[in-house]
Amino acid sequence: MDFDFQPLPKGRTHDLVVSLDRVDPGFLGWLTRLPENRRQIMYAVLAKAGADFLRPRRQGQEPTRPSSEQLLALRPVLTDMRQLRAGDLLERWYGSSPDGFLGAVSKTKEGPQGGAYYARLHTVFTDPKHKQIAKIVRLLPTINFGRLNVLMALDPIFLSPGFCSKVRDAQQAADLSTALMLIRQVVGEDASDEALTNSIRSIGENTSVSQWVATWLSRAGHIACPRLNLDPEWQALDSGEKLRDTGLRLQVCLGTAERVIETLKGQKFYYENTRHSMIAEVQAVGPQRFLILAGVHARRNAPVPRRMHREVEEEFLAAGVPSLTSWPEDCPWRAIERIPNGFYDFGIEEDFDLCGLEGEAA
Repeated sequence: MDFDFQPLPKGRTHDLVVSLDRVDPGFLGWLTRLPENRRQIMYAVLAKAGADFLRPRRQGQEPTRPSSEQLLALRPVLTDMRQLRAGDLLERWYGSSPDGFLGAVSKTKEGPQGGAYYARLHTVFTDPKHKQIAKIVRLLPTINFGRLNVLMALDPIFLSPGFCSKVRDAQQAADLSTALMLIRQVVGEDASDEALTNSIRSIGENTSVSQWVATWLSRAGHIACPRLNLDPEWQALDSGEKLRDTGLRLQVCLGTAERVIETLKGQKFYYENTRHSMIAEVQAVGPQRFLILAGVHARRNAPVPRRMHREVEEEFLAAGVPSLTSWPEDCPWRAIERIPNGFYDFGIEEDFDLCGLEGEAA
C-alpha cells in the first residue's frame, strides 16, 4: 500500500523527510533534534538519495509520489545518517567531499534546499573554473540557493565579499554585467580592470550597488549632445567632468550621477552660457526625441531676469528648440496644459470628482 504523500509548502526534500517517518518511526523527531549544521548535512544526503522520485518526469509536472517500496529502500540510508560522520556521509553520496563543501552545506539556511542546490554547491568546490566562487562561499556567514545563484550569475570581477553580498538577486547580477559593459564604453581608459577591481573591493558599507554603478557612469568621458546652432558663448556640457566642474562652479546640481545618467540616456542635455553664467536645460520628449527648452537657471538655481530669459528662448527657438512659452496657441500641448489648470482656476481641485462624469458617460 502506498503512503499518503501530500506536497508541503517547504519543498520536495521536506516532503520526503516527512514521508520517511512512516517507514522509520521517530526519524523525524531525531532529525529535528539535531544541531542546525548537522541537519543540513542530512538534507543534502536525502536530496541526493531520493533524487529519482524528487525530480519531476517532465518539465512542469509534479514529481511522482514515492511508493512504500521506494521509501523502504531508503532505510539503509537512514542508518548511515545515524552512524557515519558528516564528511564520510557526503563522500559516499556525492562521490567526494572536497575542501569547503562540508562547511558550505553546514551553513546553508532556510531549511531543506532542492537537490539542484546541493549538486551545484558540490560543483562549485570540484570545478576549478568556480575557484573564485568557492572562495566567496567560504567567507560568507550563510548560504542558500538564491545567494548561490547570484554568485554564479555575477561577472568574475564582482566576486568580492563586500560587493557580492549587496547584490539582490540573479537578475540584478545579470544587469550588473550589462552595466559593466556600459561603464567601460562611456568612461573609457579610466575604467580599467585594475581601477574597477579596486573600486569593487573598497566599496563602502553604506554604498549600494546602484550607487556604485551611477558613480562610475558619472565619470563618462563623452556625452552625445545635440549640435545646436547657438552663439559660441553656449558650450555643451558633453562629459561627466564638465557637468561636475560646472555644477561646482555655479553651485547647481549638475555633477550628480542622476544628471549624468539622464544625459547618457538622451533624456536631458545641458548647455552653459560662459558669459552670463547660465545653464539651459534641454529635454527630449516623445518617441521622436523632440527637443524643448525645459528651463534656464542662473548661479545657485536663481531665476534669470525676464528679459534675458526671453532672449535665451528666442535664440534656442531659432536653433530649432522651442520652449513651452514659445509654442503657438494652436499647439496640442496647450490644450493639455489648460485641462489641469482649469481645475485650479475654479478652486475645486480637492473636491473635484470624475466618478460621476464617468458614470454619466457610460
